[in-house]
Amino acid sequence: MSFWCDALANFISDVVAGIVLGSLLAWWIGTRLSKFEQSLQRKEEKRADIEKAVHYLELLRSEIGAKISALPELIHTFENETEIEQEVELAVATPFWDALEPSGELPKLLNPGMLASLTEFYERLGFVKRVMGRFFPRTSIKIFGWSSFQKSSLFGLKESLELGKGLPARIEAEIQTLKSELDAL
Repeated sequence: MSFWCDALANFISDVVAGIVLGSLLAWWIGTRLSKFEQSLQRKEEKRADIEKAVHYLELLRSEIGAKISALPELIHTFENETEIEQEVELAVATPFWDALEPSGELPKLLNPGMLASLTEFYERLGFVKRVMGRFFPRTSIKIFGWSSFQKSSLFGLKESLELGKGLPARIEAEIQTLKSELDAL
């Protein structure tokens, strides 16, 4: 009888010890694997965010480059216009910025200094667009006068040109920084 009691006691202790130790070991391994998987997932998310930021900056760089090259001609046109003509139109479409800015992704993807520079540049262009559009529709220009419209537009155009001169180079530097960070991942 003592043999069966000892065998039963050994069996129970082995099972209990095995379950406890096995469970702890499985939990520890699972935790390690979970942390490793989370680390890989965060790394992939960061990689995707950086690639997205680079893509957005490349789009904005091309848009800004085109705007900067067109601004001197627009400034010249507004400096020399003396009255309203039907053909007077401001070509300051900013499709990439208009699509990206309200999305809310830019603050998450770009450093604050770059975001501030982009916002200020586009705000000045936006001022010109607002003057041309909502706040001064063609009928309002006749009421407020061409010179007010002209001065407001010239202010926005000249400010945009001044702010935008070094912006493509800064964007390129930011792109290279992000690409270096991407390579390091």
